[in-house]
Amino acid sequence: MKTTKTSAKQLGRSADMTAEDYDRYFTEYPSDSGRTVYRTETAIELTRNSRGRALSVGAGNFGEADYIKKAGFDIEICDLSPKAVAKAHEKGYAAFAADISEPLERCGYDFIFCMEVLEHVTNPLKALKNLADVLSPSGQLIISLPNEFNLYRRLAILIGRPGIGGHEYHHLRFFDIKSARTLIENAGLKIAGLKYTPLIPPRWRLLHPLGELLKTVRPQLFALSSIWLLKKPENE
Repeated sequence: MKTTKTSAKQLGRSADMTAEDYDRYFTEYPSDSGRTVYRTETAIELTRNSRGRALSVGAGNFGEADYIKKAGFDIEICDLSPKAVAKAHEKGYAAFAADISEPLERCGYDFIFCMEVLEHVTNPLKALKNLADVLSPSGQLIISLPNEFNLYRRLAILIGRPGIGGHEYHHLRFFDIKSARTLIENAGLKIAGLKYTPLIPPRWRLLHPLGELLKTVRPQLFALSSIWLLKKPENE
């Protein structure tokens, strides 16, 4: 039987992607570096001045890892894609291949950054618990989740369009602010901080103050992502 190569943009809708799938995803799928840096900057604000050993889940375009490293963290990267791990090594990062849907072998992280990742897995609750398990006793977990039902997406669907990502959208789980909170509570984690990123892109500099205001007033409509600082209950 003839097999057809599947684009990375078409993968991951009904099942977890394989390492080979993520190799294609890593090389094919574009990433908005401006949003990545803004999101990471916002996440680091939640940690205040604390620093330590950090794990960045998912290599992406390395904008996240580069910013975390620049901010003074001792960073390590994990990714399911062997190509992403190899590229991380080329860039001088400590990196290893791992599937966060399974228990991780390494542990003792002071910080784990899991930004825009959990929506790609079939069981985000299990993945979140696996990450929490490898934190140090006083460790902090920072996750970001897309607010899939923002105003832009709602209006796009209203006029018959799929919204951000188009018909080949690769997310498996569709979170809003409420369901993100439910996921965290079900994982048994405590919320120590929460910030939002604006729906208006950072590159629209003249509208940036408006975006910051709107995301604060009505995050369900005007936030593109929610960013959560999490701790284990025993750390409270």
